[in-house]
Amino acid sequence: MKNKNLHTIEISGCRTDYAENLEFFLQKIDKSSAIRYLVLDNIQPDLSVSLEVLGEALSNNTALEVLIMRENRLKWIPYAAFFESIKTNTSIKKINVSKTELNDRVLEPLCSLLRNPGVAL
Repeated sequence: MKNKNLHTIEISGCRTDYAENLEFFLQKIDKSSAIRYLVLDNIQPDLSVSLEVLGEALSNNTALEVLIMRENRLKWIPYAAFFESIKTNTSIKKINVSKTELNDRVLEPLCSLLRNPGVAL
């Protein structure tokens, strides 16, 4: 993203018929992005399809501090890859996955991120 003055993006409640459209956007939240606060609440039909793409982008991101993904249907396979990708990200300070019906098996990799005392879940 070229606009270095844009620090917050909220696309809550958005719907897309084609996952490729969301993935194209999420790819832009990479190392060149200045976004610090990203809200992806209640994305329809399912954020899981694009979660790996977001994880890959965030693995090199050095600006994002807060990631909100409340009220999304998230499936285990892409979530596992997502968490593995963002382990290298040291800028994220808060991740909110409330109201996602995640079970302990899914949250276990996320808890490993909490070893960094600066990260809040």
